[in-house]
This record gives sequence, structure tokens and C-alpha cells, in this order.
Amino acid sequence: MNKSSKTAFHLVQWRRVPKGTNGAVSFVGTLASALGGFLVGLAYYVTLECMLYLQQDYEQTAAPSSSQLPLVLIGTASGLIGSLVDSILGGYFQYSGLDMKTLRIVENPGPSVEHISGYNMLSNNQVNLLSCLVISFIVPYWSFYMYKHIQL
Repeated sequence: MNKSSKTAFHLVQWRRVPKGTNGAVSFVGTLASALGGFLVGLAYYVTLECMLYLQQDYEQTAAPSSSQLPLVLIGTASGLIGSLVDSILGGYFQYSGLDMKTLRIVENPGPSVEHISGYNMLSNNQVNLLSCLVISFIVPYWSFYMYKHIQL
């Protein structure tokens, strides 16, 4: 294995750190978060289109509707942005250290732990909650703006 496959990029410190460090991202992980957002957006788009089709069939009218395809782009971007926000918050507020006895990344300081990044202020669950709250307030406003300006 080469060195890059054993490390990730820390978004706060702008340097390579061991995989598993809070606040660090990898190409594969970032791609996976975008893909997850894409799948959620696609599922919502397909469901919405099916419901509109059934509604037209039921009402026997062809109701004009704008394309809902921007939802897929918004879902993809939201998954990606949510992942990055989580990493940035984790990089600042979660402690990461290398336990020199076990050579594992740990989230609590100790006598045999070498500090890598972050402050010991929040747990992983608290960072997840905070990032979900931030994204849940930002994405609706952002998507409303984007939906008005992106028509496919």
C-alpha cells in the first residue's frame, strides 16, 4: 500500500492525517457521500414523478408541471455539503489522538495518546446532531434558491 491509501486529508489543518481522524476526508468517502445524496434525490424524484403521473391519470387532466430533476442535483450537493460540514465540525470540536500502545485513533486524551487534532468538546453523536441541524436549516433555503434558477 502506498502512503496515500493509509491517510486522509484533514479539512481544518490542511494536511494528511491517519484514516479515522475526526475532520479528515478521503476521496472515496467524499464520493460515497455525494452518491448517497444522489440516491436520495433520485428516489424522491422518481416517487414524485410517479405520484404526478398517477394524479394526472386519476384526474383525467394534463396538469402542467415543471421538471423536478433539479431535486437530484440538490440531493447530491446536499449529501456532499452535509458530509463536509460534519468533517469540519468534527475537525474542530472532536478530539483525535493516536494511542501509541495500540496504534489506533482514539477520541479521548490519555497518557499514551499523541494529540492529532481537535478539542475535546463534543462527542461524535453531538457533532452528528449539530451538522444535521446546520444542514437542515441551510438546505431548504439553498434549494429554494437553486430550484428557481435551475430549470432542466
